Amino acid sequence: MEIDFMRRKNFTFQDSQNGEFVHLNACVGEKSGIDNRNGYAWGFAISVKIMLSAAIVGQYFDVKDQDERDPEIDGLIYPIAFCARHHMELFLKREISFISAIRGSDCVPPTDHNLDNLLRKFLDICRMTDRFLFSKAEPLKQYILDFADIDATGQTFRYAYDKNNIEHLRQVGRINLKYFAERFYEMDELVTEFECAREAVTWEYAQGTFTTKLSRTELSELTYALPKRNEWAGSSKFVEVRNKFREKYDLSSNDFSRAIKLIEGHRGFSAKLGVEIPIKELKIDIFPKLYRIHSCAADITTVCQLEWAALYAIREVGRENAYCEAYEVELQDAIDRIKDGAIDCWHILRTLAIIDVRFMKGLQRLGQSTLLAGYKENFQNLK
Repeated sequence: MEIDFMRRKNFTFQDSQNGEFVHLNACVGEKSGIDNRNGYAWGFAISVKIMLSAAIVGQYFDVKDQDERDPEIDGLIYPIAFCARHHMELFLKREISFISAIRGSDCVPPTDHNLDNLLRKFLDICRMTDRFLFSKAEPLKQYILDFADIDATGQTFRYAYDKNNIEHLRQVGRINLKYFAERFYEMDELVTEFECAREAVTWEYAQGTFTTKLSRTELSELTYALPKRNEWAGSSKFVEVRNKFREKYDLSSNDFSRAIKLIEGHRGFSAKLGVEIPIKELKIDIFPKLYRIHSCAADITTVCQLEWAALYAIREVGRENAYCEAYEVELQDAIDRIKDGAIDCWHILRTLAIIDVRFMKGLQRLGQSTLLAGYKENFQNLK
């Protein structure tokens, strides 16, 4: 008799439309509202923690029989180890994709499940992308290699026998769950640290300030090491800094020259060298004009829309975790919003008429020492 495989309503993977069990609807796919690459990896990690908790405590609650049961760790070890290993595989594949995009290159992660291959790709791409990121990746290696030694391809903890009908784990014998838990939690903490570092590095590189050899952070390090710009000619300190940085970061003469050129054209960096690159939208007379408007001695149109937009953009650059490179983008956004009436110029004026720390922070990040001095000088008049 032919077996009937006609599709019918799936009662196993259904949801609850209403009633007392709605809170147990797990949102998946597009309904999850998150990047599911993160959701999958997090799900396997939390499963490990829940199972380890039951194993170490020595009991779990059976929701069907409403009773406490022995977790029987000889069987529980397999899903624990499998979920932990799969969590690491998903982490590596996800991070390879994310890190590849930092410098604008596309990289399709390996499609196999081999941890050795994934780890090698992960470390290589971290090393080529950013030194700080690589320093955060290195500590993870020993933990991933532990899993690769036992289960490189994801078969050992899924099946009792391999494809040649040879039993898995014959040479292992015992796995202590206390030691396993300690190592897993150490690894999980390093994974979280790496993810935070990668997010910070991604935001840093999104500013576009880097060279093929140096990150924005390293360019900043070079800037602070250099003497003032007007001291470069014949400066032994400049030569000393140049030689040290070339050796430290393996820079050619052209690499170093490109870094210097970038620094000289960068508002924030050049200011550290004593060279101010003015914001063309604002002149120093902006603050006396603001005072006259504030004291009703002049109309608000005395300050043009472009100037209001520049003032607003500077405040946005003063936000926490903002970079000076955001100024041009914020300026254009402010221009558009002022035209649409979404930004009130009077509100900008009232904000500047008090001690506006954020505005001053924005000026500092943009290296606008002249405007900052003018703002402070006129500040009392703006109250």
